[in-house]
Amino acid sequence: MRGNADARAAKSRTVRTAAEARKLSELLEISARRTALAVCNELDRGRSALAALSRLKFEPVGCDPFDPERCLNLVEQLNQTFTYQASLAAAEWLLERHPEHAPLRLSLGTESGTDIRSEDGHVAAEVFAAVDPANNRKLAKDVARVRESAAMHRYVVYLSPVRPGRGDDYDDDGVHIHRLSPQSAEALRSEGPSGDEGTSR
Repeated sequence: MRGNADARAAKSRTVRTAAEARKLSELLEISARRTALAVCNELDRGRSALAALSRLKFEPVGCDPFDPERCLNLVEQLNQTFTYQASLAAAEWLLERHPEHAPLRLSLGTESGTDIRSEDGHVAAEVFAAVDPANNRKLAKDVARVRESAAMHRYVVYLSPVRPGRGDDYDDDGVHIHRLSPQSAEALRSEGPSGDEGTSR
């Protein structure tokens, strides 16, 4: 099993193009496919339903969304997968809006600073995935946080099936808020070729 330093290093990515973001998203599908098969096998074992759910929650049936060889429990994989999906879809959207400010640095763990920032300092974004962006005032808190950034272009991008009253795209006192639906994020992941020659760190 990898050490903590390796695991932390794997939580950051540098993305230079929208195609690179799509290529990283393909790793999420590989890990999800492996875990879906493991879940099916677990449910087919014939043990009690409660025992099966207990194993899915507490035992490493799942895997790291970026590394299928690194075991996680299913709940951890679910949480990480959709956070990463939101971050990669946000990076693709931001790179299409601001290609001149590439590359973008994605902080997928607990690093300080905003979740996405351009290396030139001009773009900053907070990113999250939630059932409802109003839960725990998550959207409002992230807007307040990114507003403190000195970046010229400040965003909150979130993945949610819930559309708030103000719509999918709007400005809030210097911060642009953009909603990704789960369906739109999946469309971004699957559309177009992802065969750029660039690599991600």
